[in-house]
Amino acid sequence: MRNIMLAREGFTPAVQALVRITRGQGIIPAFTGQAIVLDGVSFTVTHAVGDIRAASSNEASSVVRVAYGAHSFLITGDLEAPGEQAMLALGCESVTVLKVGHHGSKTSSTGEFLRALAPHYAVISVGYNNHFGHPHPDTLRRLEEQSARLYRTDRDGAVVFATDGIALSAATFVQAGR
Repeated sequence: MRNIMLAREGFTPAVQALVRITRGQGIIPAFTGQAIVLDGVSFTVTHAVGDIRAASSNEASSVVRVAYGAHSFLITGDLEAPGEQAMLALGCESVTVLKVGHHGSKTSSTGEFLRALAPHYAVISVGYNNHFGHPHPDTLRRLEEQSARLYRTDRDGAVVFATDGIALSAATFVQAGR
């Protein structure tokens, strides 16, 4: 591991330990607009929160757009409505695949945000029988209104997308015993 990009927020004890071990070398703070291209795959930070006093660490989620050929993926972390509004103010491009923010909570994936992104696929990373009640029924309804093909890790297991820049496929890996 040569470089690590981190959100500009207060670090958890685990991240503080990582910074100590690496002596801070290779730590890159995330800024909106940063971009790198590796083997034809474009990685762009489309939203990064700076030195703010966020109400929750979710508001400091960095958002990364990954694009290759005809397909793009938006990885939103735990982004909630205030972060989505900030992204909308700057303009949002449509995406092929959306990793739904904040485990599909009620406070993320607003209708306006989903309409701007117009995802063909949506993935909710959520624990099986989680005590938060994620994903929220309102969020599921908003995704259904967008006609996005929905994958959920609590039902489908790991979800892996593969593309050559033209074709796109998805595979799921459900754990035995569910």
